[in-house]
Amino acid sequence: MQYELTSVRRCFLDEMARIESRWMEIFNSSSLQRDLDIAVQNCDDEFIARHVRGWIDDVATGESKIRSLRDRIDEI
Repeated sequence: MQYELTSVRRCFLDEMARIESRWMEIFNSSSLQRDLDIAVQNCDDEFIARHVRGWIDDVATGESKIRSLRDRIDEI
């Protein structure tokens, strides 16, 4: 199911980029907020916890280019 969700998510984002570029700008600019929501929803998941901790460490260092939590989870 996780694989299917990832595939559908990519397909959806590709289609939105094609038909509404402004929506993609807003979507991309809100990645930190989306990742925070994912972190809160999954903080008690033992399989995802290490990815959440890694993402938190990266955000805490203040780096400008960090890999999103969604990307880290999708690679599981």
